[in-house]
Amino acid sequence: MTDSQSRDNDILKNACSLLESKKIAFQKESIVYRNEIISREDHRVVSFKQNDKTIDIVIIEKDDSFSLILKDEFIKKKTLKSFLTVSTLAFIALIVILFMLPFFNGWPKIFLFILPLIFGFLLYKAAYRTAKSYLKKITDTVTFFSAAIAAAAVLCGVNLPHYLYDPNASFPLQIILFIFLQTFSIFATTKCCISWDETIEEGRNYYQENLSPHKAPKKIGILKKTKSSIIGAILFVKITLTNKNS
Repeated sequence: MTDSQSRDNDILKNACSLLESKKIAFQKESIVYRNEIISREDHRVVSFKQNDKTIDIVIIEKDDSFSLILKDEFIKKKTLKSFLTVSTLAFIALIVILFMLPFFNGWPKIFLFILPLIFGFLLYKAAYRTAKSYLKKITDTVTFFSAAIAAAAVLCGVNLPHYLYDPNASFPLQIILFIFLQTFSIFATTKCCISWDETIEEGRNYYQENLSPHKAPKKIGILKKTKSSIIGAILFVKITLTNKNS
């Protein structure tokens, strides 16, 4: 057996193990090897049939070794990595510009407040649909790590806003602190958008599963009665307070 055949056998064995670990059904005898351009790079791909669909696995060559990843996951990681690289460079450049200008008085502070919210929302819109689980893990890690560091700093008596806005503070320290706080705010915003999206989706699924044609009228009636009771209570309190003031 040649080295090429031995390597192909190892790839086949690992590919089958990968699909089995993810509980993906496939036809082992339908294996096909081919080269494909993915993200402007030439990659070797192994494919299996799954009924009318094709399951593609990207082979990542590493000298004498290799690793395997599902094509969809590979594209998601590539997409997210490219977005994070470009957005990070743009973000750092913007930070330097902001610190070179007298941007901490008046209306510019509103811009500094909105900036991480915009970046966080754009990160969510650009990467969540294509790299859902990967983006969630990144946002969880960055958000919790930043929160832990900030909480520890506050417990130690460190006044973060003082260092950030003190004109006598070290400029490199201000840059680092600004990047840290902005990064925390960006990923916290992204985490909030993800949670909001999942809450809406889960709520929609819940009502579709639980509001059957027989249960729906009863539950809707209960909601209407509850709403009417709340409105009635608010009006009663308002009228009572108005009479007392009169």
